Amino acid sequence: MTGDLTTGNRYDQVPLLDAYVAKKCPVAAQLAFDSSLEVLPTPPTEAEQARIDAGKYFELHILESIVSLHGGAVTTIEKNNARDRVQAATVSAMTSGASIVLGGWLPDDAQACRTGRPDLLLQFDSGWIPIDVKHHGENVPSDLGGELRSGLDDLWPDKALVMPGVTLAGHARDDALQLAHYWRLLEACGFAADAPVGGIIASDGGVWWIDLLLGVH
Repeated sequence: MTGDLTTGNRYDQVPLLDAYVAKKCPVAAQLAFDSSLEVLPTPPTEAEQARIDAGKYFELHILESIVSLHGGAVTTIEKNNARDRVQAATVSAMTSGASIVLGGWLPDDAQACRTGRPDLLLQFDSGWIPIDVKHHGENVPSDLGGELRSGLDDLWPDKALVMPGVTLAGHARDDALQLAHYWRLLEACGFAADAPVGGIIASDGGVWWIDLLLGVH
């Protein structure tokens, strides 16, 4: 496969990459998508499967809580439909007056080879911002400043409070890369809000806000 984006040549063989690829090393991405390689998948261990199951249960609990708290402001997209139908339903939801979209699938960005399904899309200012649900902590004690956190009952970043004495944990960098992937998709389809920000709903049940322009240091 050859090509150079700077000269206008096309990468016809590059598959659409999801947000998880954004935080993987290039070798892992190659192993996952290079059909010329023979890669034997390794099933998860019992402990790994338990973490996966706990994460799915936590995400379901969080999304059900958001529906309960915000009612008619929420549009939930049926995930089991074909990709084009889910993407069309997502665009329809973002233009129909809803302020929270669950289970959406953003339109693919073929030029940048991106695809993505954020857990939650939130209408903010003139557009939309992405939020993902993670079954891990998002902050650690720190003597420096504080981080912005919202509750599930008032999700929006302009309602967030500064939590003094904490900073974002090390894995927040990977979370920020996923959110940035979604942000670029929102930009490509014309739905991004003015401020490049994304949120992570962590194991404490709060939304921790990440400035995607500044990143995580």
